[in-house]
Amino acid sequence: VGDRPQGLPHGLLERSAGGRQREGELAARSGEVFGQLGCRLQEQGARYDVRLSRQQALPKVELGYKYEYGTGEHFNGFTAGLSIPILSNRHNVKRAHAMEQAAKANTESALAQQRSSVRELYLKVDYTGRLLESFGGLPDAAGYIDMLGRTLEAGQINIVDYYSELDTFYSALETRIRTDLEYRLGLARLNVIYM
Repeated sequence: VGDRPQGLPHGLLERSAGGRQREGELAARSGEVFGQLGCRLQEQGARYDVRLSRQQALPKVELGYKYEYGTGEHFNGFTAGLSIPILSNRHNVKRAHAMEQAAKANTESALAQQRSSVRELYLKVDYTGRLLESFGGLPDAAGYIDMLGRTLEAGQINIVDYYSELDTFYSALETRIRTDLEYRLGLARLNVIYM
């Protein structure tokens, strides 16, 4: 396996400033993967609500033609109206500003959560990679089982010791396989974020 686990992009597991910078880039790129796009669209919608609320504060002028036919009477005429929102729209603009601030806070919160989850995934991959390296000295399964069989036939160990050694070996092998699976899944997730 070598000094570091295979398959990681070059420099991903270094603890230098460059490694932390790369980790920050991974966190920044993960925004679209974890749905930050939705938060940004919500923030943009809140900005448009503020603009709309400000525009609704302008006076409204209405001009029109009205025709009514009632019980024997006809009414034809022009209508004109002017609406001046002095106090009615003030709270709508404040509400829109509050919604915009809430959308910004949601975006920042989502970004912080994404960075945290990428950092957690990065640390998990780093830990499982080092744990996987510690299993490097595990003997070949077929060779180890043959060697145990020969020692049993030679009388150097009894049948209880033989099965005890096999159980220990298979437990270590299973742990190594599970660790390898965790490492590869975490690495795949990091590679998705990295791309």
